Amino acid sequence: MRLSLARSAVVLAAATALTLSAGMPALASIHKPTPSTHFYVPPAPDGSRQQIGRLIGQRDLTDAVRIAKMVTTPQAVWLSGGTPRQVQQDVRRTMLKAGLQHAVPTLVAYNLPYRDCGQYSAGGAAGTTAYEAWIDGLANGIGRQKAIVILEPDGLGLIPNYVSASAALRTARF
Repeated sequence: MRLSLARSAVVLAAATALTLSAGMPALASIHKPTPSTHFYVPPAPDGSRQQIGRLIGQRDLTDAVRIAKMVTTPQAVWLSGGTPRQVQQDVRRTMLKAGLQHAVPTLVAYNLPYRDCGQYSAGGAAGTTAYEAWIDGLANGIGRQKAIVILEPDGLGLIPNYVSASAALRTARF
Protein backbone atom coordinates (compact mmCIF):
# COMPACT_ATOMS: atom_id res chain seq x y z
CA MET A 1 0.00 0.00 0.00
CA ARG A 2 2.77 2.42 0.99
CA LEU A 3 4.70 1.74 -2.23
CA SER A 4 1.60 2.35 -4.32
CA LEU A 5 1.04 5.61 -2.50
CA ALA A 6 4.68 6.66 -2.98
CA ARG A 7 4.59 5.71 -6.68
CA SER A 8 1.29 7.53 -7.12
CA ALA A 9 2.77 10.63 -5.49
CA VAL A 10 5.76 10.53 -7.84
CA VAL A 11 3.52 10.11 -10.90
CA LEU A 12 1.18 12.85 -9.70
CA ALA A 13 4.10 15.22 -9.10
CA ALA A 14 5.52 14.51 -12.55
CA ALA A 15 2.13 14.91 -14.22
CA THR A 16 1.46 18.14 -12.34
CA ALA A 17 4.87 19.47 -13.30
CA LEU A 18 3.98 18.91 -16.95
CA THR A 19 1.07 21.28 -16.64
CA LEU A 20 3.06 24.08 -15.03
CA SER A 21 4.61 26.76 -17.18
CA ALA A 22 8.37 27.18 -17.15
CA GLY A 23 8.11 30.42 -15.18
CA MET A 24 6.23 28.97 -12.22
CA PRO A 25 8.06 28.00 -9.01
CA ALA A 26 8.72 24.33 -8.33
CA LEU A 27 6.34 22.35 -6.18
CA ALA A 28 7.30 22.36 -2.52
CA SER A 29 7.67 19.20 -0.51
CA ILE A 30 5.91 18.51 2.76
CA HIS A 31 9.14 18.81 4.78
CA LYS A 32 10.87 22.01 3.81
CA PRO A 33 14.54 22.37 4.70
CA THR A 34 15.25 25.26 7.04
CA PRO A 35 18.33 27.48 7.18
CA SER A 36 19.60 25.24 9.97
CA THR A 37 19.25 22.01 7.96
CA HIS A 38 22.55 20.18 7.76
CA PHE A 39 23.01 18.52 4.37
CA TYR A 40 24.90 15.28 3.78
CA VAL A 41 28.48 15.33 2.55
CA PRO A 42 29.25 12.08 0.72
CA PRO A 43 32.72 10.52 0.99
CA ALA A 44 35.29 12.17 -1.27
CA PRO A 45 36.06 10.19 -4.42
CA ASP A 46 39.44 8.44 -4.44
CA GLY A 47 40.64 10.62 -7.33
CA SER A 48 40.01 13.77 -5.29
CA ARG A 49 42.03 12.48 -2.34
CA GLN A 50 44.86 11.46 -4.67
CA GLN A 51 44.84 14.87 -6.35
CA ILE A 52 44.95 16.65 -2.99
CA GLY A 53 47.92 14.46 -2.01
CA ARG A 54 49.77 15.26 -5.25
CA LEU A 55 49.12 18.98 -4.84
CA ILE A 56 50.42 18.91 -1.28
CA GLY A 57 53.49 17.00 -2.51
CA GLN A 58 54.03 19.78 -5.07
CA ARG A 59 53.59 22.37 -2.29
CA ASP A 60 50.49 23.76 -4.04
CA LEU A 61 48.53 24.22 -0.84
CA THR A 62 46.16 26.80 -2.32
CA ASP A 63 44.73 24.37 -4.88
CA ALA A 64 44.81 21.47 -2.40
CA VAL A 65 42.64 23.53 -0.03
CA ARG A 66 40.28 24.49 -2.87
CA ILE A 67 39.71 20.85 -3.82
CA ALA A 68 39.33 19.88 -0.15
CA LYS A 69 36.62 22.54 0.20
CA MET A 70 34.82 21.19 -2.89
CA VAL A 71 34.71 17.60 -1.62
CA THR A 72 33.61 18.67 1.87
CA THR A 73 30.67 20.66 0.49
CA PRO A 74 27.26 18.93 0.64
CA GLN A 75 26.49 17.25 -2.67
CA ALA A 76 23.76 15.12 -4.17
CA VAL A 77 24.13 11.37 -4.49
CA TRP A 78 23.17 10.26 -8.01
CA LEU A 79 21.37 6.94 -8.41
CA SER A 80 21.42 5.93 -12.04
CA GLY A 81 20.85 2.22 -12.39
CA GLY A 82 21.19 -1.18 -10.85
CA THR A 83 18.48 -3.53 -9.73
CA PRO A 84 15.71 -2.45 -7.36
CA ARG A 85 17.52 -4.32 -4.58
CA GLN A 86 20.84 -2.64 -5.40
CA VAL A 87 19.35 0.86 -5.42
CA GLN A 88 17.53 0.10 -2.15
CA GLN A 89 20.82 -0.99 -0.56
CA ASP A 90 22.68 2.03 -1.94
CA VAL A 91 20.03 4.40 -0.61
CA ARG A 92 19.94 2.67 2.79
CA ARG A 93 23.73 2.97 3.00
CA THR A 94 23.50 6.67 2.09
CA MET A 95 20.73 7.22 4.64
CA LEU A 96 22.84 5.52 7.32
CA LYS A 97 25.89 7.66 6.51
CA ALA A 98 23.73 10.80 6.48
CA GLY A 99 22.29 9.79 9.84
CA LEU A 100 25.79 9.52 11.28
CA GLN A 101 26.35 13.12 10.17
CA HIS A 102 22.90 14.15 11.50
CA ALA A 103 22.30 15.36 7.96
CA VAL A 104 19.67 15.23 5.25
CA PRO A 105 20.86 13.64 2.00
CA THR A 106 19.96 14.88 -1.46
CA LEU A 107 19.31 11.98 -3.82
CA VAL A 108 19.00 12.24 -7.59
CA ALA A 109 16.87 9.53 -9.24
CA TYR A 110 18.31 9.21 -12.75
CA ASN A 111 17.03 6.05 -14.36
CA LEU A 112 14.12 7.14 -16.55
CA PRO A 113 13.57 4.76 -19.48
CA TYR A 114 14.86 5.95 -22.87
CA ARG A 115 16.82 8.75 -21.21
CA ASP A 116 18.42 11.31 -23.55
CA CYS A 117 17.13 9.65 -26.72
CA GLY A 118 20.30 7.55 -26.95
CA GLN A 119 22.59 10.59 -26.81
CA TYR A 120 25.33 11.42 -24.28
CA SER A 121 23.38 10.47 -21.15
CA ALA A 122 21.71 7.44 -22.72
CA GLY A 123 20.55 4.66 -20.48
CA GLY A 124 17.88 4.19 -17.91
CA ALA A 125 15.50 1.41 -16.99
CA ALA A 126 14.42 -1.07 -19.65
CA GLY A 127 10.78 0.07 -19.47
CA THR A 128 7.92 1.19 -17.26
CA THR A 129 7.71 -1.97 -15.15
CA ALA A 130 11.46 -1.99 -14.53
CA TYR A 131 11.39 1.70 -13.62
CA GLU A 132 8.49 1.29 -11.20
CA ALA A 133 10.33 -1.53 -9.43
CA TRP A 134 13.53 0.55 -9.34
CA ILE A 135 11.83 3.68 -7.96
CA ASP A 136 10.07 1.50 -5.35
CA GLY A 137 13.53 0.24 -4.32
CA LEU A 138 14.71 3.83 -3.97
CA ALA A 139 11.64 4.73 -1.87
CA ASN A 140 12.14 1.64 0.34
CA GLY A 141 15.75 2.66 0.91
CA ILE A 142 14.64 6.05 2.22
CA GLY A 143 12.00 4.50 4.46
CA ARG A 144 10.55 7.04 6.86
CA GLN A 145 13.65 9.19 7.02
CA LYS A 146 14.03 12.67 5.57
CA ALA A 147 15.66 13.09 2.19
CA ILE A 148 15.50 15.52 -0.67
CA VAL A 149 14.82 13.69 -3.93
CA ILE A 150 15.45 15.29 -7.28
CA LEU A 151 13.38 13.24 -9.65
CA GLU A 152 14.74 12.66 -13.15
CA PRO A 153 16.32 16.03 -14.00
CA ASP A 154 16.29 15.22 -17.73
CA GLY A 155 12.81 13.72 -17.75
CA LEU A 156 10.50 16.65 -18.42
CA GLY A 157 12.64 18.06 -21.19
CA LEU A 158 12.57 14.75 -23.07
CA ILE A 159 8.84 14.13 -22.97
CA PRO A 160 8.10 16.25 -26.06
CA ASN A 161 10.31 13.88 -28.05
CA TYR A 162 7.91 11.02 -27.30
CA VAL A 163 4.39 12.31 -26.64
CA SER A 164 2.44 15.48 -26.14
CA ALA A 165 1.94 16.72 -22.58
CA SER A 166 -1.77 15.89 -22.68
CA ALA A 167 -1.03 12.32 -23.81
CA ALA A 168 1.58 12.03 -21.06
CA LEU A 169 -0.99 13.09 -18.47
CA ARG A 170 -3.47 10.49 -19.72
CA THR A 171 -0.96 7.66 -19.74
CA ALA A 172 1.54 8.69 -17.00
CA ARG A 173 3.10 5.46 -15.84
CA PHE A 174 6.65 6.39 -14.92
